[in-house]
Amino acid sequence: GARSALPLEEVLWLFHHVVKAALWQLKVHEASWLAADRRPEPMDPRLREAGNYALAALGVGGAWALQGDVDSLKCLGLGAAFFAPVMGIIYNLGGRYFRSHWKLFLAGWAVPGLWTVGVDCLGQQQDVWWFPPKFLSGIAACDGWLKLDIALVYLVSTFAVTATGAIILAAADELTAQRRAAAEGEGEGVAGEAGVGEHGAEEPGVADLGIFIFDNAFPGSGRKVAEAGRAAA
Repeated sequence: GARSALPLEEVLWLFHHVVKAALWQLKVHEASWLAADRRPEPMDPRLREAGNYALAALGVGGAWALQGDVDSLKCLGLGAAFFAPVMGIIYNLGGRYFRSHWKLFLAGWAVPGLWTVGVDCLGQQQDVWWFPPKFLSGIAACDGWLKLDIALVYLVSTFAVTATGAIILAAADELTAQRRAAAEGEGEGVAGEAGVGEHGAEEPGVADLGIFIFDNAFPGSGRKVAEAGRAAA
């Protein structure tokens, strides 16, 4: 793959990076000390709006850097332009769980993120791969092997994977708890919404979970999707 524009080794490394992060998040979720320490609650609208503006500005700034003539900003610009929309999705869908499940977000991200950065530094030190200096900011440590630009790309991309997993897992826990409470007669008014059966709490399906996440992030949207789906069927 050395003569290819997309070497096999690079593809395998990227897939390994994503799969490793996802599997770690899935496994670490089983740790009891990472359980939610409070009930999930919606993010303050003003904070949500400010965060969206900041991420939009980051994306625009990244696109500007990519189109500009300053080569040393290209790597940072690429990361900002590509990941700002991804972070925007995570920010809006997962804001409900940032406070209640912060330990799950942090533990799921830190270990695979730092591990990937460490392996990258080793790969550069052993001349397995390298990055064109002209496209990097030049900010580095550890004799130049720990490059700010590359470390940020790996840490942000890892967070994109693990935060998505954390949102899904946290939402599944919340929806299951709601259904269990409804089945036990403790969640008045939840039974009809969550769809609890006569024989107790049902495990939420993929569609149920997706509707639940979107409905919490954008009230009413999940229910509209569900109604449209039933109408189409």
